[in-house]
Amino acid sequence: MNFRIANFNLENLILPDIRFYDRMILTREEYEAKANWSASIINRVQPDIIGVQELWTSEALADVVSRSFQYPGGANICAPGASQAENVKGRLALRPRLALVSRFPVSDGEVMPLFPASLDLQIPLRVGNGTIRDVPLAIDQFQRPVLKARVHVGDLAITVFVAHLKSKSPIIRNGEDGDDPFMAAIGLARATIVRAAEAAALRHLILQEMTRTRTPVIVLADLNDTPDAASTQIVCGASPHEGKAFAEKKALWDTVLYPTFRIAGQRSSSIHTHIFNGDRDILDHILVSEEFYSRNRHRIGTVVRHGVVNDHLRDTDATPKPPGSSDHGIPWAEIRLGGDMTKN
Repeated sequence: MNFRIANFNLENLILPDIRFYDRMILTREEYEAKANWSASIINRVQPDIIGVQELWTSEALADVVSRSFQYPGGANICAPGASQAENVKGRLALRPRLALVSRFPVSDGEVMPLFPASLDLQIPLRVGNGTIRDVPLAIDQFQRPVLKARVHVGDLAITVFVAHLKSKSPIIRNGEDGDDPFMAAIGLARATIVRAAEAAALRHLILQEMTRTRTPVIVLADLNDTPDAASTQIVCGASPHEGKAFAEKKALWDTVLYPTFRIAGQRSSSIHTHIFNGDRDILDHILVSEEFYSRNRHRIGTVVRHGVVNDHLRDTDATPKPPGSSDHGIPWAEIRLGGDMTKN
């Protein structure tokens, strides 16, 4: 059996005539373009499971799903807190939400806004006289709460996380001049600190699910950084050094997540998911636990393909994009369960 997973940053999917970020709004025409374009992407990718970012109203997502032909019998949508009744006050949307769309049954969906209580981000900082001073880092919640759910693929229960970490956009305080180079540097540092803290908290939640278990884990996320960035590596965990004993390696393998574009048997030649100032990067990630890694002798499946829909992205803002399109590419991966795992 094969099934497909995808990550889809919708870039602000919301019902028309509702303000978001205080000042933005989609007209009916803009909404129709976005809904139709988003449905066309689902038709192209044909995913069985989709992680969704930048959703403001779940009714809009249900509309998009209904416009696609991927789920003729309907789809299961898990989007806690994203309904119009929950996330819109008057005509103002409160915050962007995450969602999970699945052809398979979904259970135990929950949103986690707070960092785990056991996560200690206090920094033991060495100061000028050589002593250590404990510096607290008082960040205790995600800017965009993480979504966790179980997806039941036949008899197999998979824990799926959907996440959206803090972007690289500078955090500028009221009264500060974001155009000043010095303040811009401080703003970037703040954003990096927040993203790193969120990455550590997400890693903590993931480890609670995957360590010393046979439950497979999939993370569908806009991590807002590249595969080799420190924050992304925090989420994935480090592979064991080749010099370690096998028993030590085995214990560490149980904690590592693997990017599907690196372990897939086949992948498309163009895998960037974002373009900024002409630079092409991978910011949107699909990560899987060792249960889906072909080199694991005890695997229950393997990633056979990885691709990205990114032909709507443009190198410059001056080049028009398709109406309603997102500013992110859509990565997808295909997993094969059972059968001969030695072949792709």
